[in-house]
Order: sequence, then structure tokens, then C-alpha cells
Amino acid sequence: RYFVLTPLANLRRLVFQSFSSAFASLNPEGRRFSAVQIVIKGLLYALNAALWTSYFVFLLSARRPPALRAVMAVFPLGALVYVLLIQRYLEVRYLLQAYPFFTVALADALVRAHGAWVHRLDRIDAAGLSSPLRK
Repeated sequence: RYFVLTPLANLRRLVFQSFSSAFASLNPEGRRFSAVQIVIKGLLYALNAALWTSYFVFLLSARRPPALRAVMAVFPLGALVYVLLIQRYLEVRYLLQAYPFFTVALADALVRAHGAWVHRLDRIDAAGLSSPLRK
């Protein structure tokens, strides 16, 4: 039970992490957060969740060359296995080396989303419909 539930709980803590513990202004005494602190921490949580999501979407995408997916998978997944199964206590600093890979995956997702959006606008223009975004 320990080797199943503990890695799942630690994975949840890794994905939903704001990395704001070093910023005293984002961690007030008694956890009484202002509206600005809540917004900033929310954005940090959303960014980290987007990084993890885009990374796994990148790995599972059939359009990517297998060699590229293998290179993108080896180190971050190895670090993830180490942190989840070998480390007894969760320390996020062991995964900081994997975040460049996550950033590349997020950048790839943003470029593809932008390309899909531009392609959609081109199809609207080609159909003779006027797009208010193109003016």
C-alpha cells in the first residue's frame, strides 16, 4: 500500500506546486492571503500545471518523431521515478533539472495552438467571411 499510495500523493504535490515558498511576500503568517497574493499564487499553480500537462501531451503525441520523444522522456521521467519511488520525502529541487524539458513542451504547445488559430482565421477569410480579428 505504501509503494502505491505514497507515490500518487507525491505526484499530486509535484504537479500542484507554486514554487513560492522562497518568497516571503507570498507566504504570510497565519496563511492570511491578500487578493493579490491569491492571484499570483494561482497563476504560479496554473503555470506549473500547464507545464506538466504540455509535457505529457508532447510525449503522447503521435506527430512527434520517436527519437525526439525519447530524448524528451529519458531525463524528466527518470528524475520523476527517482523522486517518487526512491526519495522518502518529497523535495521538489530534485526535479528542477526537468523543467527546461517542460518549458520546451509548453512552447511547442503554444506554437501549435497559435498555428491552429491562424489556420482557422485563414479558412474563415477564404470562405469570404470577414473576421473582426483580421482588421
